[in-house]
Amino acid sequence: MHSRLCALRFLPLLLGVGLGALLSACSATYYSANAPNVPVFTEKNEVQFSAGAGLSNSTRIINFQGAYSATDHLAFKLNGARFTNLRDTLVSSDGNYGLNGNLIEGSVGWYSPLGNDGFAAGFYGGYGYFFGNTNSLELGPAEFGYNRYFLQPELGFSNDLVDIAGSLKTSLVNFNNVNFAFSSLNPEAANDSYLRSYSAPVEPENYFFLEPALTFRFGYRFLKVQTQVGSSILLSDQSLDYNFLFISAGIVFHFKPSYVGKGPL
Repeated sequence: MHSRLCALRFLPLLLGVGLGALLSACSATYYSANAPNVPVFTEKNEVQFSAGAGLSNSTRIINFQGAYSATDHLAFKLNGARFTNLRDTLVSSDGNYGLNGNLIEGSVGWYSPLGNDGFAAGFYGGYGYFFGNTNSLELGPAEFGYNRYFLQPELGFSNDLVDIAGSLKTSLVNFNNVNFAFSSLNPEAANDSYLRSYSAPVEPENYFFLEPALTFRFGYRFLKVQTQVGSSILLSDQSLDYNFLFISAGIVFHFKPSYVGKGPL
């Protein structure tokens, strides 16, 4: 319920309220999505690299992505992300705090052009691992890791000037190595094993997320500016404090064999 209230709080951003709402978190953060890797391949031996920065509540996310189309229909992706809390201290009574840590993930999948007009579809499956920490006034610092298994269908359009794509990642997130150092502000939880278990806001179990996103790229052939917006929607019944929305911007290099020998226009 707590996460759903957070989601409703940030929903106006989708209507263009602006960046200010993203700087306010509901509590400590235990999960935040990285930007999706959506290359919109249409032919063999395409290569794409991108780097960018994003924001999700009180967390800054640096994204690095690569992708390669090895055959006419088989492609590989590799992603890395660095999550950094933007609050130096716990300054408010609700314990607002972002996420710190690193994520690496890879995926393999199928892609296919849809005709000759620049439209393409893809379907990928992959695995990633995160390890990091967060903090709260009530429970103190927490270290944890999670495995993420995901499926990502995507549909997009690409030409020399613009790319537009949508993706719908479905993620199974399995938390592990959860270690809470309970704060002295909550001595009952620190000294009572039952309360420690009851107070823990994340458990070593599975959480399911649906993560829709839109990707826009503008530029010319090899080099484009990329912007992305997306959300994470918790499908499981469990309660979890997580970031609902993210935005990201960066630079993309994309090599396509059909560009070679092609005129400037």
